[in-house]
Amino acid sequence: MKHFQRSVSIFFLLWTVIVAQECYLDRTFYIKAAVGGLSLDGSYPDNVKVIDYNGQAQQRWIIECGDQSGHFFIVNAYNGLVLDVQNLYVVLKTKSSSVSQQWTLNWNSTIFNVGYNRNMDIYQGDFVSGNNVLIYQNSGLPQQIWNLQEV
Repeated sequence: MKHFQRSVSIFFLLWTVIVAQECYLDRTFYIKAAVGGLSLDGSYPDNVKVIDYNGQAQQRWIIECGDQSGHFFIVNAYNGLVLDVQNLYVVLKTKSSSVSQQWTLNWNSTIFNVGYNRNMDIYQGDFVSGNNVLIYQNSGLPQQIWNLQEV
């Protein structure tokens, strides 16, 4: 329970900082699904996946400030590529000014893509290692809930 509380409190800290537009984050996090012990993994640039947490660099993400609206980039610490969206799937691309690379953290622990107005989601709510990550309309379901754990 203590670990969960720390992850949630870090999430709210980030949310508060970004909403206040005092974006000076340069911290590294694991982005974990709220269910199943799965972690967002940047080993697969063509389609970001969730896999079992292993603590490797491919599972480390840097929250990098974007524009003045409180949007941010999510940068993979291993390869320097940012989360983007292509055909509704979350992929890794070279950083650009594309709105599909801009994200916000919401108070309800969802990660929202600004360009598509949708939440990051685990495909079909199937919490198995190797499953794809995409964006989907807000559902309030567990596959859209994420915890940030500081490295």
